[in-house]
Amino acid sequence: MTIVSSWVYRLILLLGFAGFSARVLAQPSLNIENVLAHTFINTRVIDPALDAKSESNKAFSNAVLADEDAYLVIFSVSEHEACASWHTSALKALAAVERSLVCRTAIVNASLTNLEDHAYTLAATHANVDLKKIAKEVKTAVDAGEEPTSCGAAAYFPFGDNKEEVGAEAIELNESTVSGKQLIEFAAQHVDNLSSRVQTSMIEQFLRSDVQVPKAILITKGKETPEHWKALSVAFRGAITFIDAKGDDRTKDLFKHEKLPWIGLAFSQTDPETGTQQMSVQNFPGTLSNDRADYIAQFLLEMSAALQMQGSVQLSGKMEESFKKLLDLNEALSGKKGQPLKGKVSVVSTKEEFNDACVEQNAAALCLVAFVKPSASADADADADADADA
Repeated sequence: MTIVSSWVYRLILLLGFAGFSARVLAQPSLNIENVLAHTFINTRVIDPALDAKSESNKAFSNAVLADEDAYLVIFSVSEHEACASWHTSALKALAAVERSLVCRTAIVNASLTNLEDHAYTLAATHANVDLKKIAKEVKTAVDAGEEPTSCGAAAYFPFGDNKEEVGAEAIELNESTVSGKQLIEFAAQHVDNLSSRVQTSMIEQFLRSDVQVPKAILITKGKETPEHWKALSVAFRGAITFIDAKGDDRTKDLFKHEKLPWIGLAFSQTDPETGTQQMSVQNFPGTLSNDRADYIAQFLLEMSAALQMQGSVQLSGKMEESFKKLLDLNEALSGKKGQPLKGKVSVVSTKEEFNDACVEQNAAALCLVAFVKPSASADADADADADADA
């Protein structure tokens, strides 16, 4: 089985053909925080009053219970000023969970002065959390002029469309601040896994199966599937097949990885010379970290977007939804509906110029490459295009 290690390698080879030069359109890199806020992660503040008032618009049910995605929810009495700093730390901790496990998050605030607030019912009914007890402890501390030791609890609602039947796992947050590390460890215990742990002898067979579906590959030193990889496999379900394996000489020979862990996205492409299908693999370009699954999600989103644009894959399900949101964000950032983000146009004719324009200067961005016949006015055309885009 022949695997081409990356698009960049293939493009550099093509640049060596006599009689052609390449026009490189380098798109500006999208800010990862903005992209993910519009796709996977975005802490929702759920209004319990809205949930209580309308049977047809159940805020909590629609946001958490009816969503197939897993949710980490904090139930709190943080509307009181005594819990203001606790509330701030809770939001920061939820953001850490989002970055680490691309997990959806929400926070439900209860009124300390009204124990009939619907938030107390939501916490007790759906998460088995005694929020009234926590509220009474907060009030006791406030009356005594002391700082509350806790203002809420967290509950993990697992992946699936039967959350009400399965129920949630809850954890008390008995500290004056909420720890992101504690929430990550708690959520990681319950993350579902749609990645297949395979023997290295089976990897090529997996890559050959269902060639129209991209394959995300993780090669590790250990025997267990990392939690962030499990979370990503759920987030990209229906769009990308996930596999992972313990690295050995076979994986090193197959993927040319120099160190572990290693991540790549395998996809089928039509060879421009022969018209036959061949498997290509794009390496993850960044530094891998077990606590930053959002960087990997960004890589998979951008690669999927590029494959979708060139017609190599057809997105569906959650991935199609995320891709649409990515395009919506593109429009929002460009300021004009239907118009793409504009970047500088460079004309290159050597491997070195290509590396400088598309690899060194724009390592985090996608590069669109057009191969054109050279002409005496090529440089002038490029300058005119760049001026028009400015």
